[in-house]
Amino acid sequence: MNNFKKLLASAMALTMVASVVPAVSTNVDAALKPSICKAETFEPVQPVLNWVLDPELTMDDLGSVEFETYEIEWTDGYKYTIENIFFTGIDDVTKSRVEALKNAVTCADENELEKVQYLYNVVSLYVDYLYGKFDIDTNNTDPSFDEYTKAVEQLASLETLYYDYNGNLSNNKREAIYEAIVEGNDYIEDLDYDSTDVLKTYVSNLKTTIEQFVENETKNDTSLLRKSITKTELTNFIKNIENDRATYKDDKNATVTLTGYKAFKDEEPVVEIMDELD
Repeated sequence: MNNFKKLLASAMALTMVASVVPAVSTNVDAALKPSICKAETFEPVQPVLNWVLDPELTMDDLGSVEFETYEIEWTDGYKYTIENIFFTGIDDVTKSRVEALKNAVTCADENELEKVQYLYNVVSLYVDYLYGKFDIDTNNTDPSFDEYTKAVEQLASLETLYYDYNGNLSNNKREAIYEAIVEGNDYIEDLDYDSTDVLKTYVSNLKTTIEQFVENETKNDTSLLRKSITKTELTNFIKNIENDRATYKDDKNATVTLTGYKAFKDEEPVVEIMDELD
C-alpha cells in the first residue's frame, strides 16, 4: 500500500458515531429544526416555497415553467416572474434568496425534497447564467491550466442548464445558451489542450489536497479518543472538492484552491479516488 492509499485508508477509518439530522418540514409556519430550519430562514422565499410545495404542482409542471414569464404573487401583493424574484439586480437580495432556497433543500421532508432540490438546482444555475458566470473568455488563446478547466466547467454548466432544464428557459434564453455552447465547444476544441497531461495535473493536485486534509485534521490529535477523521469532516471536505473550494500547498508552499472537478469528475482516476472517499 503506497502512502496515498494509506492516507485514504486513514480517511476512510471513520468514527462509528454518526450525526443524523432529522428530516423536517419546509413549511414556513412549522417549528423547524435544527437551528437552520426555522421559519425566518425561509422568509426571503416563502411565496416560492408555498408555490412549489403545492400538491397540485407536479414535477412535470415544475419542469415546464418558464422563469422569464411565470409569475408568483409576492408578500407585497404584487406578482413577479421567477426570474425577477431571484435576479433582483441587488446582489445581497439575490444571494439571500438563493441561499434561503438552498437551506430549504436541507430542511425538506422526503416527500418535498425532489421539488425543492429541483428548484434550487435550476435557480442557482439560472441566476449564475444571468450574472454572466458562465461567459467563456474565448479571446484567451493561451489559457493556464486553471483558466482552461474553468472554461470547461463553464461549458458544462451551460450544457446542464440547456439540456436538463430546457423547459424553464424562454425561447430567447434557449437560443442564447445554445449559441454560447456551440461557441464554447469550438473554442475548447481549437485550443487542442493535451487533456491527458491536464488530467494528470488535476489528479496529482487532488491527491496532494487529500494528503493535506488528512494531515491537517489529525496532526493536533494527541489523544486516543479520536483515531480518525470524523464523518462530518470528510463529508464537508468532499463537498469542498466538488465545489472547487478545497485547497492544497504548491511546491512553493503557497495555498492554492483546487479547481477542475466538474471538468474531470467523470474521468476514471478521479472517479476511483472520489469513490474511495465517498
